[in-house]
Amino acid sequence: MWLLMPLVICMESCQSKPNLEELICVTINTPSHRSVYFFTDTLGNMITKPETGVCYDFHDGLACILKKGKYGYMNGQGKIVIPLLYDKAGDFTNGFAIVHNEKQRAGLINTKGEEIMPCEYAYIGTTDKHGRRWVRDSTEALGIFSEEGEEIIPCKYKEIVFLKNGSIYFYTLDHWKYICTPQNDTIRLDQYWEVKFQNDSLAIVRYSNSYGVIDLNGNEIIPCTIKDLYFNKEGWMLYTKDNKKGWLHISGKEILMDIYGRALFQEGMASVEKKEEIWGYVNTDGHVVIPYQYAAARRFSEGLAAVMLLGENLFGYINKKGEMVIPPRYSNANEFCNGVAYVTDRKGNGLYINQEGTELDTVYLSAKITESTNYFQDLESVSEWVKGRDKNRSSVGCRTKDGKIIIPCKYATVKKHPHWIEAISSDEKHYIYSPEGHFYFKY
Repeated sequence: MWLLMPLVICMESCQSKPNLEELICVTINTPSHRSVYFFTDTLGNMITKPETGVCYDFHDGLACILKKGKYGYMNGQGKIVIPLLYDKAGDFTNGFAIVHNEKQRAGLINTKGEEIMPCEYAYIGTTDKHGRRWVRDSTEALGIFSEEGEEIIPCKYKEIVFLKNGSIYFYTLDHWKYICTPQNDTIRLDQYWEVKFQNDSLAIVRYSNSYGVIDLNGNEIIPCTIKDLYFNKEGWMLYTKDNKKGWLHISGKEILMDIYGRALFQEGMASVEKKEEIWGYVNTDGHVVIPYQYAAARRFSEGLAAVMLLGENLFGYINKKGEMVIPPRYSNANEFCNGVAYVTDRKGNGLYINQEGTELDTVYLSAKITESTNYFQDLESVSEWVKGRDKNRSSVGCRTKDGKIIIPCKYATVKKHPHWIEAISSDEKHYIYSPEGHFYFKY
């Protein structure tokens, strides 16, 4: 049986007492459906033994804890100081926490357990950088409250958007749409059937079945004449006007060219087809920066793009100067992600290469590359974590992006959780590691 080593005892045994806010709580669901938790320091060292229940990190001196289906809060001595009363509860932030009762109604409490906002709201949001909370009442009407739970804007709207010039967009329950300026002037937008702010600067508007773009003052940057308006993550969309093809930026900038086809901009470059099956690349000013010389040209990713030369039937990779950095030798080639690309050789064999064109014997893939598979779906941070598969043994491990192996490739499955990594062997044994690769225990 696992017993909790009280935090106060552990701290007194350490040469320097750890800050409660720096402790990390690890909660694990065992195969028997029993949850256990323990605490580690910031180096991943286990400082308490596992105890039955679910617990979370300390915030404002208190940790949210779940026992027998109810949530409460405990202090650094392991004493429950806010009773186990709630069906759902969040961490404290600046002295306040959001809780839910058995009817799933939200309220706000302070560190003494006092209800600042009673549990009668459909939704209470966390605060933004300006100290504002989005709140929905029992009728689903939206309003704004302060971090301390004081009403700023009453709950009587369907949508509220704060804009970067200090204005606020309101969409009322009876379908009125308007912008209120800092000078208390009202800009009516009822002529549009739909208004959707893409950021705090511009909005896509719809009238009937056509779309356009307006600025913060309601001025039309793009009239409602476009049948389908979709911007990619860099703010560009494919666009046709006056029988010319090109691109439209969400800022209103348009690039039109006498071309046959084109792809969306990615990394500031877009492939264009001057005439059938002759491709080159343009920049965001519409200038041709890599000449028309390819039978196929794909998007840039991590500074490289797969191309096929005219008269050839194999892909290679070029850089943004148009230099061929990986020679044409692949029947198919995909984008790079975290330094790795999946390609097909002349015989149809699939393999992985790095940005030097070297075939990888041990392949490390990010979650983005394998998102279409059920393999390592629990991976959360693509920028920090990659997975490894030893192709000869078909086993799995984990390494950091800079190449440091933290869990060896010897497991059937590896899953990353917020504060721990679970490695499962082929005989169904579970091995628990810290995010730094410290071994905790197995079960």
